[in-house]
Amino acid sequence: MRPMSDTNNATELSMQPAQSTSARWKRAALRAAARTDDRFDALRRRLHSRLGVGDPNTICAYMGYAAAAPAGTVFKLRGRVLAGKRQEAPLDSDSAWANLLATYRRLESDEVPGARVQISLGGTQVEAVTDHEGYYEAEITPTRHSATPWQRGTVRLLNPATEPPVIAEFAALHAPSADFAVISDIDDTILVSDVTHLLRAARLLFLQNARARLTFPGVAAFYTALQRGVGPASFNPIFYVSSSPWNLYDLLIDFMAFHAIPAGPLFLRDYGIEEPAHTEASGHAGHKLLHIEQLLADHPNLPFVLIGDSGQKDPEIYATVAARHPTRIRAIYIRDIAPATVNSRDNEVEQIGRATSVHGVPMLLVANTAAAHAHAAQMGLALPPASAPPTEPR
Repeated sequence: MRPMSDTNNATELSMQPAQSTSARWKRAALRAAARTDDRFDALRRRLHSRLGVGDPNTICAYMGYAAAAPAGTVFKLRGRVLAGKRQEAPLDSDSAWANLLATYRRLESDEVPGARVQISLGGTQVEAVTDHEGYYEAEITPTRHSATPWQRGTVRLLNPATEPPVIAEFAALHAPSADFAVISDIDDTILVSDVTHLLRAARLLFLQNARARLTFPGVAAFYTALQRGVGPASFNPIFYVSSSPWNLYDLLIDFMAFHAIPAGPLFLRDYGIEEPAHTEASGHAGHKLLHIEQLLADHPNLPFVLIGDSGQKDPEIYATVAARHPTRIRAIYIRDIAPATVNSRDNEVEQIGRATSVHGVPMLLVANTAAAHAHAAQMGLALPPASAPPTEPR
Protein backbone atom coordinates (compact mmCIF):
# COMPACT_ATOMS: atom_id res chain seq x y z
CA MET A 1 0.00 0.00 0.00
CA ARG A 2 1.19 3.55 -0.69
CA PRO A 3 1.89 5.84 2.25
CA MET A 4 -1.12 7.84 3.36
CA SER A 5 0.23 11.05 1.87
CA ASP A 6 0.47 9.39 -1.55
CA THR A 7 -3.10 8.17 -1.27
CA ASN A 8 -4.25 11.67 -0.41
CA ASN A 9 -2.35 13.19 -3.28
CA ALA A 10 -3.74 10.63 -5.70
CA THR A 11 -7.27 11.33 -4.54
CA GLU A 12 -6.84 15.08 -4.70
CA LEU A 13 -5.07 14.97 -8.05
CA SER A 14 -7.91 12.91 -9.48
CA MET A 15 -10.23 15.82 -8.66
CA GLN A 16 -8.14 18.39 -10.58
CA PRO A 17 -9.05 19.26 -14.18
CA ALA A 18 -6.83 17.44 -16.66
CA GLN A 19 -4.59 19.53 -18.88
CA SER A 20 -4.03 17.08 -21.75
CA THR A 21 -5.33 17.65 -25.28
CA SER A 22 -7.95 14.89 -24.86
CA ALA A 23 -9.12 16.50 -21.62
CA ARG A 24 -9.48 19.89 -23.31
CA TRP A 25 -11.52 18.28 -26.09
CA LYS A 26 -13.70 16.56 -23.49
CA ARG A 27 -14.31 19.85 -21.66
CA ALA A 28 -15.19 21.58 -24.93
CA ALA A 29 -17.60 18.75 -25.84
CA LEU A 30 -19.25 18.93 -22.42
CA ARG A 31 -19.61 22.69 -22.73
CA ALA A 32 -21.26 22.36 -26.16
CA ALA A 33 -23.53 19.53 -24.95
CA ALA A 34 -24.62 21.53 -21.90
CA ARG A 35 -25.49 24.57 -24.02
CA THR A 36 -27.37 22.41 -26.52
CA ASP A 37 -29.29 20.76 -23.68
CA ASP A 38 -30.25 24.17 -22.23
CA ARG A 39 -31.38 25.47 -25.63
CA PHE A 40 -33.46 22.37 -26.30
CA ASP A 41 -35.14 22.68 -22.88
CA ALA A 42 -35.85 26.39 -23.49
CA LEU A 43 -37.35 25.61 -26.92
CA ARG A 44 -39.57 22.91 -25.44
CA ARG A 45 -40.82 25.26 -22.71
CA ARG A 46 -41.64 28.02 -25.25
CA LEU A 47 -43.51 25.53 -27.44
CA HIS A 48 -45.55 24.23 -24.49
CA SER A 49 -46.35 27.80 -23.43
CA ARG A 50 -47.60 28.78 -26.90
CA LEU A 51 -49.67 25.64 -27.25
CA GLY A 52 -51.04 25.93 -23.73
CA VAL A 53 -49.87 22.43 -22.82
CA GLY A 54 -47.46 21.03 -20.29
CA ASP A 55 -47.49 19.75 -16.76
CA PRO A 56 -48.21 21.89 -13.68
CA ASN A 57 -45.23 23.01 -11.64
CA THR A 58 -44.26 21.44 -8.35
CA ILE A 59 -41.66 22.25 -5.68
CA CYS A 60 -39.36 19.58 -4.26
CA ALA A 61 -38.21 21.18 -0.99
CA TYR A 62 -35.29 19.18 0.40
CA MET A 63 -34.42 18.86 4.08
CA GLY A 64 -32.16 21.65 5.28
CA TYR A 65 -29.85 22.04 8.25
CA ALA A 66 -28.43 24.65 10.61
CA ALA A 67 -24.80 25.67 10.18
CA ALA A 68 -22.47 27.77 12.26
CA ALA A 69 -21.91 31.30 10.92
CA PRO A 70 -19.98 34.39 12.10
CA ALA A 71 -23.23 36.09 13.14
CA GLY A 72 -24.76 33.00 14.75
CA THR A 73 -26.71 30.14 13.21
CA VAL A 74 -27.81 30.11 9.58
CA PHE A 75 -30.02 27.50 7.93
CA LYS A 76 -28.90 26.15 4.56
CA LEU A 77 -31.79 25.20 2.30
CA ARG A 78 -32.09 23.69 -1.14
CA GLY A 79 -34.82 22.45 -3.44
CA ARG A 80 -35.96 22.19 -7.02
CA VAL A 81 -38.85 23.43 -9.13
CA LEU A 82 -40.07 20.88 -11.67
CA ALA A 83 -42.80 20.65 -14.26
CA GLY A 84 -45.09 17.80 -13.31
CA LYS A 85 -47.24 16.53 -10.50
CA ARG A 86 -45.72 15.34 -7.24
CA GLN A 87 -44.94 11.62 -7.21
CA GLU A 88 -47.56 9.66 -5.30
CA ALA A 89 -46.45 7.65 -2.26
CA PRO A 90 -45.84 3.96 -3.05
CA LEU A 91 -48.15 1.15 -1.98
CA ASP A 92 -47.31 -2.40 -0.88
CA SER A 93 -49.51 -3.66 -3.72
CA ASP A 94 -47.74 -1.72 -6.50
CA SER A 95 -46.76 -3.98 -9.39
CA ALA A 96 -43.35 -4.07 -11.09
CA TRP A 97 -44.93 -2.19 -14.01
CA ALA A 98 -46.24 0.55 -11.69
CA ASN A 99 -42.81 0.84 -10.08
CA LEU A 100 -41.16 1.06 -13.50
CA LEU A 101 -43.47 3.90 -14.54
CA ALA A 102 -42.86 5.72 -11.26
CA THR A 103 -39.08 5.46 -11.70
CA TYR A 104 -39.35 6.69 -15.28
CA ARG A 105 -41.34 9.74 -14.12
CA ARG A 106 -38.68 10.49 -11.51
CA LEU A 107 -35.76 10.23 -13.91
CA GLU A 108 -37.53 12.05 -16.77
CA SER A 109 -38.11 15.23 -14.77
CA ASP A 110 -38.43 18.62 -16.52
CA GLU A 111 -36.79 21.42 -14.59
CA VAL A 112 -38.10 25.00 -14.40
CA PRO A 113 -35.16 27.45 -14.59
CA GLY A 114 -35.52 31.08 -13.55
CA ALA A 115 -38.42 30.35 -11.19
CA ARG A 116 -38.66 32.70 -8.19
CA VAL A 117 -39.57 31.19 -4.83
CA GLN A 118 -40.20 32.60 -1.37
CA ILE A 119 -38.87 30.61 1.58
CA SER A 120 -40.36 31.09 5.06
CA LEU A 121 -38.80 29.72 8.24
CA GLY A 122 -39.15 30.80 11.86
CA GLY A 123 -40.62 34.24 11.14
CA THR A 124 -38.11 35.08 8.39
CA GLN A 125 -38.56 35.12 4.62
CA VAL A 126 -36.04 35.11 1.78
CA GLU A 127 -36.36 34.75 -1.97
CA ALA A 128 -34.33 32.65 -4.38
CA VAL A 129 -34.23 31.99 -8.13
CA THR A 130 -33.71 28.55 -9.67
CA ASP A 131 -30.68 27.86 -11.87
CA HIS A 132 -30.73 26.29 -15.33
CA GLU A 133 -31.42 22.84 -13.80
CA GLY A 134 -34.28 24.11 -11.65
CA TYR A 135 -32.39 24.11 -8.32
CA TYR A 136 -32.58 26.90 -5.78
CA GLU A 137 -30.31 27.47 -2.78
CA ALA A 138 -30.79 29.87 0.10
CA GLU A 139 -29.52 30.75 3.55
CA ILE A 140 -31.90 32.06 6.17
CA THR A 141 -31.61 33.14 9.81
CA PRO A 142 -34.93 32.62 11.60
CA THR A 143 -36.00 34.94 14.40
CA ARG A 144 -37.49 32.07 16.40
CA HIS A 145 -36.71 28.37 16.79
CA SER A 146 -38.83 25.32 17.47
CA ALA A 147 -38.33 23.44 20.72
CA THR A 148 -37.69 20.28 18.68
CA PRO A 149 -34.65 19.54 16.47
CA TRP A 150 -36.80 19.85 13.36
CA GLN A 151 -37.77 23.36 12.26
CA ARG A 152 -40.71 23.52 9.83
CA GLY A 153 -40.95 25.94 6.91
CA THR A 154 -42.62 26.51 3.55
CA VAL A 155 -41.59 27.35 -0.01
CA ARG A 156 -44.01 29.28 -2.24
CA LEU A 157 -43.68 29.64 -6.01
CA LEU A 158 -43.90 33.36 -6.84
CA ASN A 159 -43.05 33.30 -10.53
CA PRO A 160 -44.39 31.71 -12.66
CA ALA A 161 -47.48 32.43 -10.57
CA THR A 162 -50.27 29.86 -10.46
CA GLU A 163 -53.76 29.65 -9.04
CA PRO A 164 -54.04 27.99 -6.65
CA PRO A 165 -50.49 28.82 -5.51
CA VAL A 166 -47.83 26.11 -5.45
CA ILE A 167 -46.58 25.66 -1.85
CA ALA A 168 -44.35 22.97 -0.40
CA GLU A 169 -43.37 22.25 3.19
CA PHE A 170 -39.89 21.31 4.36
CA ALA A 171 -38.02 20.43 7.55
CA ALA A 172 -34.63 21.77 8.62
CA LEU A 173 -32.45 20.10 11.25
CA HIS A 174 -31.11 22.10 14.18
CA ALA A 175 -29.30 20.09 16.87
CA PRO A 176 -27.62 22.42 19.40
CA SER A 177 -27.38 19.58 21.97
CA ALA A 178 -25.35 17.30 19.66
CA ASP A 179 -22.24 15.53 20.94
CA PHE A 180 -21.18 14.46 17.44
CA ALA A 181 -22.58 14.13 13.92
CA VAL A 182 -22.84 11.17 11.56
CA ILE A 183 -22.21 11.07 7.81
CA SER A 184 -23.49 7.94 6.10
CA ASP A 185 -23.52 6.54 2.61
CA ILE A 186 -26.83 5.10 1.37
CA ASP A 187 -26.39 2.46 -1.35
CA ASP A 188 -25.19 -0.85 0.13
CA THR A 189 -24.72 0.86 3.50
CA ILE A 190 -28.33 1.21 4.64
CA LEU A 191 -30.11 0.27 1.39
CA VAL A 192 -29.51 -3.04 -0.38
CA SER A 193 -28.59 -1.82 -3.87
CA ASP A 194 -25.98 -4.18 -5.36
CA VAL A 195 -24.35 -1.16 -7.02
CA THR A 196 -21.31 -3.29 -7.88
CA HIS A 197 -23.56 -5.54 -10.01
CA LEU A 198 -25.10 -3.45 -12.78
CA LEU A 199 -28.04 -5.68 -13.75
CA ARG A 200 -29.11 -6.41 -10.18
CA ALA A 201 -28.82 -2.73 -9.26
CA ALA A 202 -30.95 -1.77 -12.27
CA ARG A 203 -33.62 -4.33 -11.37
CA LEU A 204 -33.82 -3.02 -7.79
CA LEU A 205 -33.98 0.59 -8.97
CA PHE A 206 -36.57 0.24 -11.72
CA LEU A 207 -38.83 -2.57 -10.51
CA GLN A 208 -39.09 -2.00 -6.74
CA ASN A 209 -40.42 0.92 -4.71
CA ALA A 210 -39.49 2.28 -1.28
CA ARG A 211 -41.65 -0.29 0.53
CA ALA A 212 -40.20 -3.23 -1.40
CA ARG A 213 -36.56 -2.21 -1.08
CA LEU A 214 -34.61 -3.92 1.68
CA THR A 215 -32.43 -2.50 4.41
CA PHE A 216 -29.67 -4.35 6.25
CA PRO A 217 -30.62 -5.92 9.60
CA GLY A 218 -29.98 -3.68 12.59
CA VAL A 219 -29.53 -0.45 10.64
CA ALA A 220 -32.56 1.35 12.10
CA ALA A 221 -31.59 0.45 15.69
CA PHE A 222 -27.93 1.40 15.17
CA TYR A 223 -28.65 4.76 13.56
CA THR A 224 -31.31 5.55 16.16
CA ALA A 225 -28.81 4.75 18.92
CA LEU A 226 -26.20 7.01 17.31
CA GLN A 227 -28.74 9.81 16.95
CA ARG A 228 -29.73 9.57 20.62
CA GLY A 229 -26.18 9.11 21.89
CA VAL A 230 -25.54 8.49 25.57
CA GLY A 231 -26.33 11.89 27.07
CA PRO A 232 -29.72 12.52 28.68
CA ALA A 233 -30.58 15.34 26.22
CA SER A 234 -28.28 14.70 23.28
CA PHE A 235 -29.57 14.58 19.71
CA ASN A 236 -26.89 13.87 17.11
CA PRO A 237 -27.62 14.83 13.49
CA ILE A 238 -27.23 12.30 10.70
CA PHE A 239 -26.38 13.39 7.15
CA TYR A 240 -26.59 11.13 4.11
CA VAL A 241 -24.08 11.71 1.30
CA SER A 242 -24.67 9.54 -1.77
CA SER A 243 -24.00 9.40 -5.49
CA SER A 244 -27.66 8.61 -6.15
CA PRO A 245 -29.42 11.26 -8.30
CA TRP A 246 -31.64 13.97 -6.81
CA ASN A 247 -34.49 12.50 -8.88
CA LEU A 248 -34.67 9.63 -6.35
CA TYR A 249 -34.99 11.96 -3.35
CA ASP A 250 -38.62 11.09 -2.56
CA LEU A 251 -37.95 7.36 -2.92
CA LEU A 252 -35.05 7.53 -0.44
CA ILE A 253 -37.03 9.63 2.06
CA ASP A 254 -39.97 7.20 1.85
CA PHE A 255 -37.59 4.25 2.24
CA MET A 256 -36.02 5.62 5.43
CA ALA A 257 -39.39 6.55 6.92
CA PHE A 258 -40.87 3.12 6.13
CA HIS A 259 -37.92 1.31 7.77
CA ALA A 260 -37.74 3.72 10.77
CA ILE A 261 -34.23 4.88 9.83
CA PRO A 262 -33.62 8.35 11.35
CA ALA A 263 -34.26 11.17 8.89
CA GLY A 264 -31.51 13.56 7.92
CA PRO A 265 -30.52 15.95 5.13
CA LEU A 266 -29.48 14.24 1.89
CA PHE A 267 -26.65 15.30 -0.41
CA LEU A 268 -27.20 13.67 -3.80
CA ARG A 269 -25.96 14.31 -7.34
CA ASP A 270 -27.40 15.96 -10.43
CA TYR A 271 -27.02 13.62 -13.38
CA GLY A 272 -27.76 16.26 -16.02
CA ILE A 273 -25.26 17.55 -18.57
CA GLU A 274 -23.19 20.20 -16.81
CA GLU A 275 -20.75 22.85 -17.91
CA PRO A 276 -17.14 21.70 -17.29
CA ALA A 277 -16.75 24.15 -14.37
CA HIS A 278 -19.40 22.13 -12.53
CA THR A 279 -17.91 18.70 -13.25
CA GLU A 280 -14.67 18.91 -11.28
CA ALA A 281 -16.37 17.64 -8.10
CA SER A 282 -19.09 15.62 -9.81
CA GLY A 283 -17.33 12.25 -9.70
CA HIS A 284 -18.07 9.80 -6.90
CA ALA A 285 -15.01 10.71 -4.80
CA GLY A 286 -15.12 14.42 -5.61
CA HIS A 287 -18.84 14.68 -4.81
CA LYS A 288 -18.49 12.98 -1.43
CA LEU A 289 -15.33 14.82 -0.40
CA LEU A 290 -16.89 18.15 -1.32
CA HIS A 291 -19.94 17.66 0.89
CA ILE A 292 -18.11 16.00 3.77
CA GLU A 293 -15.66 18.91 3.90
CA GLN A 294 -18.59 21.34 3.81
CA LEU A 295 -20.35 19.58 6.67
CA LEU A 296 -17.19 19.62 8.78
CA ALA A 297 -16.81 23.34 8.09
CA ASP A 298 -20.48 23.99 8.93
CA HIS A 299 -20.13 22.20 12.29
CA PRO A 300 -16.67 23.25 13.48
CA ASN A 301 -17.24 22.20 17.10
CA LEU A 302 -18.49 18.67 16.40
CA PRO A 303 -16.57 15.42 15.85
CA PHE A 304 -17.94 13.06 13.19
CA VAL A 305 -18.60 9.35 12.66
CA LEU A 306 -18.35 8.13 9.04
CA ILE A 307 -20.25 5.07 7.78
CA GLY A 308 -19.95 3.46 4.34
CA ASP A 309 -19.30 0.20 2.52
CA SER A 310 -16.45 -1.55 0.75
CA GLY A 311 -18.18 -1.72 -2.63
CA GLN A 312 -16.91 1.53 -4.10
CA LYS A 313 -14.45 4.10 -2.71
CA ASP A 314 -15.81 4.92 0.75
CA PRO A 315 -12.68 3.62 2.55
CA GLU A 316 -10.38 5.75 0.39
CA ILE A 317 -12.60 8.82 0.70
CA TYR A 318 -12.96 8.51 4.47
CA ALA A 319 -9.23 7.86 4.87
CA THR A 320 -8.55 11.13 3.07
CA VAL A 321 -10.92 12.94 5.43
CA ALA A 322 -9.30 11.33 8.47
CA ALA A 323 -5.83 12.35 7.29
CA ARG A 324 -6.97 15.94 6.82
CA HIS A 325 -8.98 16.14 10.05
CA PRO A 326 -7.62 13.47 12.44
CA THR A 327 -9.03 15.17 15.56
CA ARG A 328 -12.51 15.51 14.05
CA ILE A 329 -13.21 11.86 13.15
CA ARG A 330 -14.20 9.56 16.04
CA ALA A 331 -14.67 6.35 14.07
CA ILE A 332 -15.17 4.95 10.56
CA TYR A 333 -17.37 1.91 9.90
CA ILE A 334 -17.15 0.10 6.55
CA ARG A 335 -19.70 -2.59 5.74
CA ASP A 336 -18.01 -5.54 4.01
CA ILE A 337 -20.10 -6.38 0.95
CA ALA A 338 -17.47 -8.43 -0.90
CA PRO A 339 -18.23 -12.15 -1.38
CA ALA A 340 -16.47 -14.42 1.09
CA THR A 341 -14.42 -15.94 -1.73
CA VAL A 342 -13.08 -12.55 -2.84
CA ASN A 343 -10.68 -11.14 -0.28
CA SER A 344 -8.59 -8.76 -2.40
CA ARG A 345 -10.87 -5.82 -1.62
CA ASP A 346 -10.92 -6.79 2.06
CA ASN A 347 -7.13 -6.71 2.08
CA GLU A 348 -7.16 -3.24 0.49
CA VAL A 349 -9.63 -1.92 3.05
CA GLU A 350 -7.67 -3.42 5.94
CA GLN A 351 -4.49 -1.77 4.66
CA ILE A 352 -6.30 1.56 4.41
CA GLY A 353 -7.57 1.02 7.95
CA ARG A 354 -4.07 0.41 9.27
CA ALA A 355 -2.88 3.64 7.64
CA THR A 356 -5.85 5.52 9.08
CA SER A 357 -5.13 4.21 12.59
CA VAL A 358 -1.81 6.07 12.46
CA HIS A 359 -3.87 9.26 12.70
CA GLY A 360 -5.68 7.91 15.74
CA VAL A 361 -8.87 7.17 13.81
CA PRO A 362 -10.23 3.59 13.96
CA MET A 363 -11.56 2.21 10.68
CA LEU A 364 -13.47 -1.05 11.11
CA LEU A 365 -14.37 -3.40 8.28
CA VAL A 366 -17.50 -5.05 9.69
CA ALA A 367 -19.51 -7.99 8.42
CA ASN A 368 -22.77 -6.67 9.84
CA THR A 369 -24.36 -3.73 11.62
CA ALA A 370 -24.24 -5.49 15.00
CA ALA A 371 -20.43 -5.38 14.99
CA ALA A 372 -20.43 -1.64 14.28
CA HIS A 373 -23.06 -1.04 16.96
CA ALA A 374 -21.03 -2.98 19.56
CA HIS A 375 -17.88 -0.98 18.79
CA ALA A 376 -19.78 2.33 18.93
CA ALA A 377 -21.09 1.35 22.36
CA GLN A 378 -17.54 0.63 23.53
CA MET A 379 -16.48 4.05 22.21
CA GLY A 380 -19.23 5.76 24.20
CA LEU A 381 -21.04 6.87 21.05
CA ALA A 382 -24.24 4.88 21.56
CA LEU A 383 -26.01 2.67 24.05
CA PRO A 384 -25.62 -1.09 23.50
CA PRO A 385 -28.35 -2.71 21.36
CA ALA A 386 -30.16 -4.18 24.36
CA SER A 387 -30.18 -0.81 26.12
CA ALA A 388 -31.31 1.33 23.22
CA PRO A 389 -34.91 2.58 23.64
CA PRO A 390 -37.44 1.70 20.92
CA THR A 391 -37.72 3.94 17.90
CA GLU A 392 -40.35 6.65 18.26
CA PRO A 393 -42.98 6.91 15.52
CA ARG A 394 -42.47 9.75 13.05
